[in-house]
Amino acid sequence: MSITLSELDQQLGARLRIARNLSELSMDEICTQIGLSRTDVLALEAGRKRISAKWVAQFATLLNVEIRWFFGFDSSAPGADRSNLSSLSSACTSAALKALVAKLNEHDAVAAQAA
Repeated sequence: MSITLSELDQQLGARLRIARNLSELSMDEICTQIGLSRTDVLALEAGRKRISAKWVAQFATLLNVEIRWFFGFDSSAPGADRSNLSSLSSACTSAALKALVAKLNEHDAVAAQAA
């Protein structure tokens, strides 16, 4: 079973979002250090923009994540001390990633309402 480029973009984007949300860095800090705009990072996370190998490497270093984790080859999650995320870190299927993105979107909406 092969994965399409669109599915790969979505997987990479979802995993990027997980790592970013678990990091202690603000979106502005991440954008500045990577050299991308907030819009670009959000488009990468949504799978609407193709992420380059250079950016994968930069995000992995900045967010303290193994490069292979972005591709689903490593079961260790960013923020490994957060035991409640162990099941999320192994989500590699498109359905699981879509459910995870929906959960993250719901969390963001609740947080925005509370602010």
